[in-house]
Amino acid sequence: SGGTPSYLKLTLVPVLPVEEDALPQEKARVSQPRRELARAIRGYLQQRTPVTTELAVVWAGFEWVSVYAKVIIRLAPGLAPFESEAARNAVREEVNRRLYRYIHPSGGGPEGAGWTFGRPLTADELVPMLEDLPAVRYVPELTLRRVSFEAKGRVIGPDEKLITPDPERVLCSDHHVIEVVVAD
Repeated sequence: SGGTPSYLKLTLVPVLPVEEDALPQEKARVSQPRRELARAIRGYLQQRTPVTTELAVVWAGFEWVSVYAKVIIRLAPGLAPFESEAARNAVREEVNRRLYRYIHPSGGGPEGAGWTFGRPLTADELVPMLEDLPAVRYVPELTLRRVSFEAKGRVIGPDEKLITPDPERVLCSDHHVIEVVVAD
């Protein structure tokens, strides 16, 4: 009654499974059931907010990120070539697993509770996480790349050390490129 109009915007992030691979773009699309859920939430909230409140319920956007990392590992001396290759592959798989879990919209981030809206990602925050692996000596190179999906397909942006998504977006892993090199 005579109050100042206010605006309330609720941005939803779907709970997506944390997988050991890139999140497929189709899982991030807003499907009909998700649209209906947003409408139902808006209707529920509308009944409980002042008449002067303009209400919007929307789904979060995703900012896709690919990581390139060069990882230097140490191996036990005297390994056969197939054993060395198996060890390199195991390290590559674990590096990917850690990146996919960390750069995830609903199960990633520093606390594992989802990516905070607009929270930047730096290459420097990923390096210690990878260097914590037992076989890894150090990570001399790590860059981030924005990935977009256009009519012509997947487009990978230039190397960056910092990616800051729009305030209404959360980060999401695309395919990562991991180069594993055995130290001399």
